[in-house]
Amino acid sequence: MCRRCFSDDSGAVAVTFAIVFLVVVAFAALAVDVGFWYTAKRQLQSAADAAALAGCRELSEGAGQAAIEEAAGTLAELNFTTPLDAVPVSEVTEIEIGSDYVKVTCDTDAPVFLSHFILNRGTTLIQAQSVAKVGFLAGARSPVPFGLTILRIGELTGSIGDGPLLEFSQGADGYWDRNFISVNPGPLDLYATNAQGFTEEFPAIVTVGTLDPAGRIVAMDVDSTTLTEGDPSVRVSVHLSDPLEPDETLKAQAGAASVDLVLQLSGAYEANVPVAYPAKLHPAEHQDLTVQLGGKKGETAVCTLLLRPTSYIFEDVQAHPAAVRPGENVAVSVKTLDFEYDVQYELKVEGGESITPGSFGALAFGTLDHSDCGYPDTPLPPFGPGADAYGDCIVGDIEFAVHIEDMVDVEPGDMAQTTSKGIADRLAGVEMLTLAEWEAAGRPNTKQVMIVPIVERMQDVLGRKPVRIVGFATFLIEEPLPSHKDPVVGTFVEWTAPGWLVTDDPPAGGLVIEAVHLTAEHLDF
Repeated sequence: MCRRCFSDDSGAVAVTFAIVFLVVVAFAALAVDVGFWYTAKRQLQSAADAAALAGCRELSEGAGQAAIEEAAGTLAELNFTTPLDAVPVSEVTEIEIGSDYVKVTCDTDAPVFLSHFILNRGTTLIQAQSVAKVGFLAGARSPVPFGLTILRIGELTGSIGDGPLLEFSQGADGYWDRNFISVNPGPLDLYATNAQGFTEEFPAIVTVGTLDPAGRIVAMDVDSTTLTEGDPSVRVSVHLSDPLEPDETLKAQAGAASVDLVLQLSGAYEANVPVAYPAKLHPAEHQDLTVQLGGKKGETAVCTLLLRPTSYIFEDVQAHPAAVRPGENVAVSVKTLDFEYDVQYELKVEGGESITPGSFGALAFGTLDHSDCGYPDTPLPPFGPGADAYGDCIVGDIEFAVHIEDMVDVEPGDMAQTTSKGIADRLAGVEMLTLAEWEAAGRPNTKQVMIVPIVERMQDVLGRKPVRIVGFATFLIEEPLPSHKDPVVGTFVEWTAPGWLVTDDPPAGGLVIEAVHLTAEHLDF
């Protein structure tokens, strides 16, 4: 009887079962809570990501610490949502602001529902951290097919008249300079070689005039040998070997306007000479500036000026003096185009023979080549070259990708009318804003805002000319096109684009699109 009592283990089985059951229930409860915490952690991470991106956008636009912290806190609250009201709103516990990044740490006290008897607490702390960094757009979705042409000079050489080809050197101010000694006056020819080794020729970009060694005009100069469309006049200065006689005249003429030069206290005869621009200045024009000494013995000196639109590939070409006697020196300074933000420009998009350096050429995105961009497996545009595809790309409803280092051909033919229709269709139903109104509205992403590829010529061939994508810029259209003969008018703006393909190094060309993106740099956990 007693032996049977000692050998009966049914009670131990029951105790064991109870213990196992309690353990299973405890782990099940813990699993339920852990699953909830995991969901809360993911949502908290989304809130930290949104907060870091919002703060970094403020940073990229030059905002101060208070604005950055406010933006981060607001976005953290808006993006932390949970399936249970019992979970409180997340809190931004720390914001670290660097020169080009914002780090946000968020936390929340998530409730313990079923496992509180195991953990002996009612809540558990959940943390998330995110870092957003300011980079530069290296790839863009569906940019407009306008090629903003730049020239990155690696080497610049030039000659005046029949003189030797000499190399320029670049100064800290961005100008390429060369002093030509004992020149024989004549055209200034420039040869610019870019980073890929392609040499662009610019013959007779300006011409240094010839003064008669035995004449009375001993010096002739202008304040600028390059004028940008809209500059009203050029200042002319002439020195004579002896003063004018009462019956003599000294006039300067550019185009149809002729102006008398007036003696100044410096001993020079000077005047502002009006400059007449052609109705269509594209891509650039030359205009003779003539100085005429009239009297018993007439004498003439002629130099040529460069008249450029705002988009011309050279911003400034200076040759001083503008006219010399053979054997005298001429100082030449050259600066390539450097666009400025918040300055109005005209984008003249045309095809055919007008596609020359400095123009905004129509691009045939149907010829895109991703071989060199680092994303060779990116799908190509679902269309070929041609006017219809070009117009559809202006409207901007076709999805495709363009990257820095992509190659693409310019679109030959007259694209002016297609450009006009494409812009009209793009802006249909859009409330047009001025630059000031767009800024006041918080710089919204509208169809007025276009991503424009920055391109560089690679070959000098007939027909389709391949160019390389070297960057992107943001252009705000400010005026609709009245007709197909008119340019696209607007302003390049500093606009922070959503990060897609981003590089830490700014692309070439001066104009860049800052792109805020998430990064693993500076993370603590």
